[in-house]
Amino acid sequence: MPNIWIYGVVSAVLTVLVIFAWRVWWVKQDRDFRIKLPKVVRSVAVDNSPSIDENVLATSSWEEDFMGDMKSKYASKSIA
Repeated sequence: MPNIWIYGVVSAVLTVLVIFAWRVWWVKQDRDFRIKLPKVVRSVAVDNSPSIDENVLATSSWEEDFMGDMKSKYASKSIA
């Protein structure tokens, strides 16, 4: 029991690191959203239906980060 303070210190440090990492992620996602939103609004205002290229909010962050440009490559091919 004399070393219980180690648990407290490790827990506190890990908690602060997780909160910091979450905040960095949140700010990045917010900036990306604010950059992409005008493109979607503009495309909807012009022709009332976003095209595949302009519909940038339809993909998730996971798809954008790890799939890259693959979705746009295969979006133009139709499966019949």
